[in-house]
Amino acid sequence: MRNGLSPRCLGGLLALTALPVVLTSAFLRVLASPPGDVAQMLPRSPYRDFAVYAVANWITFAVVVRVAGWRQLRAYGLRMRVTMWRCVSTCAGFVIGVGIYVAVSSVLRQWGLPPVRGMEFESPTRTELAVMFFSVTVTAAFCEEIFFRVLWVGALRTHVRTSLAGAMSIVAFATIHYPYFGAGGVLFISVWALVPLALFVWWEDCTASVVMHMMNNTFAYLVVPMLFSANR
Repeated sequence: MRNGLSPRCLGGLLALTALPVVLTSAFLRVLASPPGDVAQMLPRSPYRDFAVYAVANWITFAVVVRVAGWRQLRAYGLRMRVTMWRCVSTCAGFVIGVGIYVAVSSVLRQWGLPPVRGMEFESPTRTELAVMFFSVTVTAAFCEEIFFRVLWVGALRTHVRTSLAGAMSIVAFATIHYPYFGAGGVLFISVWALVPLALFVWWEDCTASVVMHMMNNTFAYLVVPMLFSANR
């Protein structure tokens, strides 16, 4: 492991993990006032935003693989291994993650702080649900775990202590979510990120953290909106 990425190369890759947000923000500024005929062809917000974010994530992931290489990424934790106890810990992590959202939302209300925003969806169509599944459940969960667990923890801890790498990964992960989720979302994600971090460090690979992240995103972005739509 000591013969892995140089500090300079790793630093560049860690900085690159902000690229999806930068690309998405820049692209959406361009689309802020599209011509009428173009606007009719585009998905409505926020589904358009999710699709753009997904493409930006895959572009960034391709660059990461090109620079670091599959072999090095596997050494840092990009491995998928299914075992019974990984499945158990994944399910436990999902339940804990939902509990953290409920608890943090309650605290934000009690303290009069801004709530977690960006989770309101109005009667999504089947196409929009498919867009959310691809962009949020599959892409965001997978790519973010590679960026913020495999790179920020698995790779960075070859140069610093695991505790410091973990803390830095949480700060970076919460920060990139601020533009969409706001201050309340940053607080929630700062606490929630402890769960995939613990799963990654415990199992030494990203299996449980990726699947747990996918389960949480499915619940928040697909199950809950469909329940609200059904009750209207």
